[in-house]
Amino acid sequence: MNVIADEHKSHLLLATKKLRFVNYVLDIAIFLLLGLVYRYIKYVVTFNEFVGFQEDMFKVKLFISVPIAVVYYSTFEALIGRTPAKFVTQTKVVSIDGGKPSYHKILLRSCCRFIPLNVFSFLFAQLGWHDKISKTRVVKLEK
Repeated sequence: MNVIADEHKSHLLLATKKLRFVNYVLDIAIFLLLGLVYRYIKYVVTFNEFVGFQEDMFKVKLFISVPIAVVYYSTFEALIGRTPAKFVTQTKVVSIDGGKPSYHKILLRSCCRFIPLNVFSFLFAQLGWHDKISKTRVVKLEK
């Protein structure tokens, strides 16, 4: 059954795979848009052209994008339990008992997103590796 017991509510319904996929796509789109805005501003301010843009993409992804993504997810989920995408889908991150996760769990959750093949962990199970390892869940909020 896809329900979490909670002392304040009779149960919390786990978010569907479809909602989780929408969260993923929207958060990636937002993150990519922020990255493009940053790159544009950087090149305009420094008066550089987009020369070498392709050559440094690996460095940008590895040394800048991953830490920024960890900060993005950790900040939103630790402070309000939701990323911008989760506002759209009316979902929220909770601990396995239905309460607010600790910052440590949220940080672990955010770092686990970058385990190779993590995104495919949803194909064969309701929970992804970043949910299982951090002992968190994404639930659908009641209207």
